[in-house]
Amino acid sequence: MRKLVLHREFQASIPWLVAVYLPTLIALYVLIEVNLRTGIPVAFLTRDPAAAMNAPFYVGIFSNVGILFWCSTAAICLFSYRVLPENTNNREWSLFFLSSGLITGWLLLDDLFLFHEEVFPEYLFIPQKVVFAGYGVLIITFLARFKATILNTAFLFLLLSFGFFGMSIFVDGLIKVKDFHIEFIAVGFRGRHLLEDGFKLLGIVSWSAYFMRTCLLQLRQQLHASSGVQLER
Repeated sequence: MRKLVLHREFQASIPWLVAVYLPTLIALYVLIEVNLRTGIPVAFLTRDPAAAMNAPFYVGIFSNVGILFWCSTAAICLFSYRVLPENTNNREWSLFFLSSGLITGWLLLDDLFLFHEEVFPEYLFIPQKVVFAGYGVLIITFLARFKATILNTAFLFLLLSFGFFGMSIFVDGLIKVKDFHIEFIAVGFRGRHLLEDGFKLLGIVSWSAYFMRTCLLQLRQQLHASSGVQLER
């Protein structure tokens, strides 16, 4: 009996097993090929960067926190897209969450793998300004397409995120003084990196707050739709 149950479970899980393990095995195969063809140590491709470089555990901690926010936001948006009931009333919301999840996922990959900082300019020979311009067009297109939907949400956090990202880009692109400092509680900080990365993290958490809140309220609204209760934003 147990064998029969296990057999049924295995057969029912075959699509999921393929979806989970096939990409992972392909990634491991690609890793081996990269090692053989380039000589890049396997440890550099598999281990945590801090461990591989023998760096302290706290190296890149703010960057890692930002990655966590990007990832959780993308997952929540895509999950919301998937669980919303498929009907005419939810079609726009579903498309909004799908687009938001895909854009956030791309920003996650960009931040994680240094697309605009290194991959595009150094390996693909696409200037960083061109990359930023492309991102700008993408965001403007997104805002124009979903203007009506966004205006029906509590969009303050979204506005704040654009402001913070803009300040981060401003600091990165225009402040060139390497020895710029900020004195805070009688302790000297490297001002440029504090401002650039600080504004960036504020932008990420604001972006995350907006989409997490919007997804939560929309899903709650769906759950309470039958009662006719309008939830506060």
